[in-house]
This record gives sequence, structure tokens and C-alpha cells, in this order.
Amino acid sequence: MDNVLHFDDGNFAVAAKLPDVVLILFWTLSVWALYRAIFEGERRFWLYAGLFMGLAFDSKYPAIGLPAGLFVFLLFSGRYRHLLAKPWPYLSILIMVVLALPVLIWNAQNDFVSFRINSVLRAEPFDSDTPQNIFQFVVSQMIILMPVLFVGLWWLFGKYLWRIVTKPNQINPEMWFLLSFFLPIFIGVYLVSIFGEVKYNWLIPTYITGIIMMARFLNLRWQKWHWISTSALYVVCIYFMLLAPQSAYVRYDLGLDSEQLAREVDSVHAAHPGTFVFATDGYKTASKISFYSNDTIYGPQIINQPSYHFGYEGLDADKLKGRDGIWVKPKMSSGNRQFSLINNYFTDVRRIYCIRIPGEPEAYNVFYCTGYKGKDVDMQQ
Repeated sequence: MDNVLHFDDGNFAVAAKLPDVVLILFWTLSVWALYRAIFEGERRFWLYAGLFMGLAFDSKYPAIGLPAGLFVFLLFSGRYRHLLAKPWPYLSILIMVVLALPVLIWNAQNDFVSFRINSVLRAEPFDSDTPQNIFQFVVSQMIILMPVLFVGLWWLFGKYLWRIVTKPNQINPEMWFLLSFFLPIFIGVYLVSIFGEVKYNWLIPTYITGIIMMARFLNLRWQKWHWISTSALYVVCIYFMLLAPQSAYVRYDLGLDSEQLAREVDSVHAAHPGTFVFATDGYKTASKISFYSNDTIYGPQIINQPSYHFGYEGLDADKLKGRDGIWVKPKMSSGNRQFSLINNYFTDVRRIYCIRIPGEPEAYNVFYCTGYKGKDVDMQQ
């Protein structure tokens, strides 16, 4: 279940964004099957589309944009609106729902935690960093797409949004189809980015149909500008990633060597027998360590905070009462508030070690925490 059972959303070397890769595969197959079903009238492809949409949803929840895009297209397409009166689109959605049942049932039994994590809890609320968040999101999309395609998709956005408003009848059905899986999500994610931080991979599936549309307008004369702009962008990225590792644009959750981090933590843990290891910066650091470590690694449930998948793996923090803990904390993560929380749950907290991994933009402070009081200590005071 996306972001509940997979281990590391920030480690390119380990997870390589595997849920996104699977999502992109089944998103592409879904769009292909829907095209065959709608434009070529091959009814069996409605069944294939339901299968692919269900597998896409099981990969990552943004796949909900597939049935949404389908109905947006059918509603606004004069030529194909009659399909809304046929059973085939609904049969396709039913197949998708059947394949998604394990995810839906599990969430219903667990307070819909993974749905909440991947929606309201993933887009962090409006704060003073919002202008920086927007800038970082735009830069991330430019790096993913490269400048020519990035600018081109914004040009495409303006071109077709204006046509939709002024001359909707001049858009052919094939373009309506592609737009339905691109434009609504594209607009929506950028609007959300105005109010808080959104994740850089949210838009990747929508680029599939966006790029197909852009292919109509790109030709070889753009190749020169592509190489020039891409080379310039790479130089800037290399500067910030290698020559300026302390830059604010290099985030600690994009570390590349989680295996080395886990070895260092295991070494510290072995030197302090009887302790337990935990991290409290969401799920990222705990996931990086646990992927390579044979030890049990605890997350923010230690301080009674939302623990993502760590809260659903049978790790009972109250069994640790009275034991000492090893707290692994990225130096770039928030400090004062976490220290005040940790001090409430332990009798003493002191820094004992700093882990620095060559080539990493981030260091990790390691603290020895004495006498764990249990996760509900704040309720007892």
C-alpha cells in the first residue's frame, strides 16, 4: 500500500521511486486501452482498461486521476458523450474497484491512514516558506522535463485553456482525450503548490499525455535549444549538488547512500547494547536505516507522533519503557520542537556522535536518550 508499506520514498539508490515507475507503466497502459476502447470501438479494451487502472491505483493513489480523466472527457466530448449511457465505462471502473479492494478494505480498517497520508498530510499547510516551496517545485519540474519541454507544456496549457474557454468546438476529440488526463491535474497541483509544499513526483503521470500533445509542435529546430538549455541546467544542478552541498536547495531526504548510513547506525547501536534505535523526522530516516539494517527501527510513534507505516508494523513503543534509546536526527530537520518533545519522553538526552557520509549533503546527529517513559507520557502529566 503506497507510502504505508514501501520503505523509502527519498532514497534514489534503494527504491528508485519504484511505485512511480509502476504507476507510470499502468497509467500509460490505461490511457492506451481507453483510447482503443473509445476511438476504435474495441469493447474488450474496456476490460483491459479496468485491469490497468486497478493496478495503477494499487501502485500509487494518483491513479484516481485515470477514471476522473475518463469521465471529464466523456462529459465534454459531444461525439462520445453517448458512451455515458453505455455499460462499458462503468464496467471498467467496477473492475478497477475490485482490484483496489484490498487497499480500500485495509484503509477502512485503519482509519483511512494511507489515504490521509497521501492527501492532506502530504501537502504541508501554508506557512512562511510557501514562496520558496513554489520555487523549488517549479525547479524540480524543470529538471524532470528539461527546459524546452517544461516551457512547451506551459505554452500548451495556455494555448488549450484559451481554446477551451473561447472555442471548445474547434478542439478535436483526440486532443480532448489527451487534455483530460493532463490539464485538470496539471492545474490542480500547481494551485495546491501556492498554499504549501507538494511532492515533485505528483505530476509525472500527467506528463505522458502532455508530451504526446507536445510532439505535434516540436521539430528538429528545437533540438539545438534543448541541448543548450539542458547543458546550462546541468551545470547549475552540479554546482548546487557538488560544490555547494549546504545550499538550501539540496534537501536531506534526497541522500544517496542509505546503506552506509545504516552501517554507521548499526555500529553505534552495537556499542550500546540494550538500547533501541529510532528517528522522528516522519518516515524518511527510519526507512533509510531499516531497509538495510537487521535491527528493529522505530519511527515517530516513540514520541506519540504520526508514524506512517511504522505505526502499523506491530512495533509497540510501550514495551520499551525503562530502556535507553539511540535517536538518529538529520541536522537539517527541525530542531527545537523535537528536542522539547524528546526531553518529555526521556530522563536525559545527550549527543554522542555525528555521522557524515562522503558525498552526502546531510549529516546525522546521534543522541543517547536515557530512560524511556512510554509514548503516552504527555497524557499522564
